[in-house]
Amino acid sequence: MKVSRGLGRMRLEELEAFFEEYIALMKKYSHGAADVPPGARPLYLRLLALPADLPAPPHGRSDPNGHPAE
Repeated sequence: MKVSRGLGRMRLEELEAFFEEYIALMKKYSHGAADVPPGARPLYLRLLALPADLPAPPHGRSDPNGHPAE
């Protein structure tokens, strides 16, 4: 398992470009079901980009817009 986290500062346009490059990189190294080489394993890949400057909710969880979860 590989794990990485970090804090970046980007404008929306830069985040969109970063996301497109991430998708291209994932496609470059991924194999389709018909061409899986020996030893290849399925992987769950996740990219989350969340604003880090939103205030924490006072109690419990909230959705990405700051509304309390029901």
